[in-house]
Amino acid sequence: MLTTLQMNVESDHVYVLKIYSDFEGDHNYNSEVNTFRKLSQLGSPESGTITFYGGFVQGETYNVLLQYANGGTLEDYFDNLEPPRERAEIHQFWSALFGLFTAVYRIHNMNFRDGEGRKG
Repeated sequence: MLTTLQMNVESDHVYVLKIYSDFEGDHNYNSEVNTFRKLSQLGSPESGTITFYGGFVQGETYNVLLQYANGGTLEDYFDNLEPPRERAEIHQFWSALFGLFTAVYRIHNMNFRDGEGRKG
C-alpha cells in the first residue's frame, strides 16, 4: 500500500517521491522498481510513460522517485481539450496516441524471471 506521496514543485525538475512503509512495502517497492528497471533495459522510454529516476531504502521506508505527470488521466485529457481539427494537429494527436499504445504493449509483454508479473 502506498502510504505517502510527496512532490517537489519548486524547481524546473518536478518529481514525485512514493514512500511505502507498511508491512508489504518491501514487496511493492521491489515489484515497482524491478518493473521500471526492466522497462529501461528495453531501450528508450516511450512517449506517454513517466521517467523512473531511482529507488532507495531508508530505515523502514521504501522510496521510489518518479517524474511528475501533471496531465491527469487520459479521460481528463479528452474531457478538457478541444479535438484536433487541422491536419498537422490530427497527425500529432494520433502519433502521440500510438506512442502510448506502444508503451502499454511493451509493458504488457514484459518477461519477468522472478515471478513478478506476466511470464513470457
